[in-house]
Amino acid sequence: MVSDIYFFSNFGNLEQLPTGGGEAASRRLWCTLEDLGFNVRIFNRHRYESLSGVMFKFMLMGWAVLDPIILFFKLLFCNREDSVFLFRTYSGTLLVFDLAISLAAKLSGHKMILCIAGGRAKSDYDTGSSLYKRIFHITLLQYLEVFCEG
Repeated sequence: MVSDIYFFSNFGNLEQLPTGGGEAASRRLWCTLEDLGFNVRIFNRHRYESLSGVMFKFMLMGWAVLDPIILFFKLLFCNREDSVFLFRTYSGTLLVFDLAISLAAKLSGHKMILCIAGGRAKSDYDTGSSLYKRIFHITLLQYLEVFCEG
């Protein structure tokens, strides 16, 4: 029986109201899981929506490298016996980042659940290159369960 859930998603600044539907949905899922009696530990995906241009791209690339490394070491020392890693993502343009997060969680030894949010995942896959489709397949194969919403 799973008692601990390690939840990686974009929760936004927790001291402020959510700035978008994705942040609100992640927070709602977090609260629902806790209401159901699970011990949920969140890992907030670093995003910089308030920045623009070159600074935004610089910060995004930096966190795309650091987030998987930080997550791996945090998960390495967490309970693995009765826990699960839950990743809520939109896929799309950050698919390589999603794969890096997935591999970090997998290498740490956790059972994993993927929640693909938003309705663009299918259209991104249908219009994506063969490399995009291959990375998408590799990412999905890392997970015990995959859920799609939207």
